[in-house]
Amino acid sequence: MSRFEFNFDTDRNIDLARLDDELVKLPSLVFHYGELKAEADFEYDTLKAKHEEVRSEEYVKLKSSGEKITEAHIKALIDVSISVLNIKSKMLDAKRNSDTLKNYMESLRHKSSMLVQLSANKRKDLE
Repeated sequence: MSRFEFNFDTDRNIDLARLDDELVKLPSLVFHYGELKAEADFEYDTLKAKHEEVRSEEYVKLKSSGEKITEAHIKALIDVSISVLNIKSKMLDAKRNSDTLKNYMESLRHKSSMLVQLSANKRKDLE
């Protein structure tokens, strides 16, 4: 998660005294978090492919060891392999980042709706 900069607390708040600034800033926020979401998705997809690759390498290594091992035993050994578990852990982190950013993008959509409504209310009050 260190590659991702989240400023959720400040970015999702609305400064009612500066609605115009909030409206101007919103597209940049959507772009910023959209880019982070794409990066998190790419990282997850890359790790998923690497996970399959490592599992295949472990399978070949176990099959070529010369020992008589059942397929179920091979699968169990692969599942507890340190290299497989390390990648699986990274995949879970990437998935969490992606899901968090998806939720945050949805909150920015709500913020947009709120800003439009607050702006309309402000215009109405000025009339």
